[in-house]
Amino acid sequence: QDYRFKLEPSNRKWWLRDRHHVLNFLGRHWGNLEDVWGADFTDNFHQRTQVIKDARISTEVSEEKNGYKVFLSIKAGGASDQEINQSHNSGKSYI
Repeated sequence: QDYRFKLEPSNRKWWLRDRHHVLNFLGRHWGNLEDVWGADFTDNFHQRTQVIKDARISTEVSEEKNGYKVFLSIKAGGASDQEINQSHNSGKSYI
């Protein structure tokens, strides 16, 4: 219900029909679908999602005399810093 899956009456399968909802769902859960639940994706799924790439998140932590300094960076293909910030600030799980 949180992701707005809809039950299709004709085949009794659950679907996400909105691209934004699908990308948010995959952005949050793709790793768990593969690694935790062992999802078996169809060839059609692989074909339609082959252009989706993971964002790369890196951190640097250094100790200073009054605590720690933490640097976090996100690289998402050719997306600009502005695009990354806009996506993050709007609550999207994708860019």
